[in-house]
Amino acid sequence: VFFLAVPAVVIILSASHEIVGILLQYGKYTAADAEITARLIMIMAIMIIPHCFSTVGGRLFFVFQETKLISFCGMTLALLSCPLYYILADRIGIEGIAVAYTVTYVGVGFLIYVLLRIRHKGMAFGELYGSMLKLGAAGVAMALACFAVSSVLSWIPAASLRLAVISAAGISAYLAVAHLIGIDELELVMTRLPLVGALFGRRTEE
Repeated sequence: VFFLAVPAVVIILSASHEIVGILLQYGKYTAADAEITARLIMIMAIMIIPHCFSTVGGRLFFVFQETKLISFCGMTLALLSCPLYYILADRIGIEGIAVAYTVTYVGVGFLIYVLLRIRHKGMAFGELYGSMLKLGAAGVAMALACFAVSSVLSWIPAASLRLAVISAAGISAYLAVAHLIGIDELELVMTRLPLVGALFGRRTEE
């Protein structure tokens, strides 16, 4: 999940304007509208990884038959979000709603992590830490590639072409670094997607 979530976040952050332009900017939807929407999805992209952790953590609670903790986390989400929506929307407008939504999910993701550590001290998080550090390194490499390419593509008028080039450069950097530092999830990707395996010289069995 995290192996796919990291590049999704990077692409949204680095190519939000292109994504919005392709999907929404036509008819009465102006460039100014697209700019606002792009800012909003950039803010909300930050919540993707905490949301993934919340989803995985919630399923762990089901495994341990601790359904009350899931209800507790849900109530916490509601109690945190309502005042944040009101305060931030009043202070900074529509961006405040996106910030509140993002902050809430980051907070709940952290809460789930803390509860798992407290309730199940025997759970080994060392492998998770190591995996997240590796994914973070690959994500940084991808972000650098995406923003570097994006900075020199402003002369291309077609948003779809810019998005394709930015995505290709970023994903290539991400996979290359993932291969170099030995991210385990890449093995599964190479197995499921023969084209990716071929890039790294892996031969898939027929």
